[in-house]
Amino acid sequence: MILNKKGLKLQCSLFEPSSLNPEHNKNINDKYPCVVYCHCNSGSRMEALRLLPDMIDRGVALFCFDFSGSGLSEGEYVTLGVNES
Repeated sequence: MILNKKGLKLQCSLFEPSSLNPEHNKNINDKYPCVVYCHCNSGSRMEALRLLPDMIDRGVALFCFDFSGSGLSEGEYVTLGVNES
């Protein structure tokens, strides 16, 4: 969970290769690429799950979040970019 500029809680998920694929065991100081997935205006972070197997197989982390007013994040509705920029 992170807070946006308005103080609303945004729900997030981070999937790391070392936690899901023993082939990519990493030390805490090791670095690996990370894809940040931004869902469409009527979606949620769950859309990113279809990418997870390919990302993990390639040793890439996947970070996804629900924009304010979407999924499990706080906020009443999405303004289609007026307040989300």
